[in-house]
Amino acid sequence: MSKQDLLSLEQDLRLSSQKGIQGSTLPFFENQLFSYKEAARYLSISEVYLRRLKRQGKIPFVRMGRRGVRFRLSSLDSWVEEREVK
Repeated sequence: MSKQDLLSLEQDLRLSSQKGIQGSTLPFFENQLFSYKEAARYLSISEVYLRRLKRQGKIPFVRMGRRGVRFRLSSLDSWVEEREVK
């Protein structure tokens, strides 16, 4: 997924959230799986830090086969919201 794809996805999600739309495309985006690189970019953190969080069990991930790891968009969003200081 390119940087432009991620920015477009983020914009679509923000618009849907602002309008309160529960359209048929939203569940697709919520279930979107990101690689380390994509997830790190989405969270604005380094891949090294993301790998450390995963290794320490501090961030949710999906195991894909024996070695593959992916990060679900909805889980990343929830993880960020849990850490929001109000």
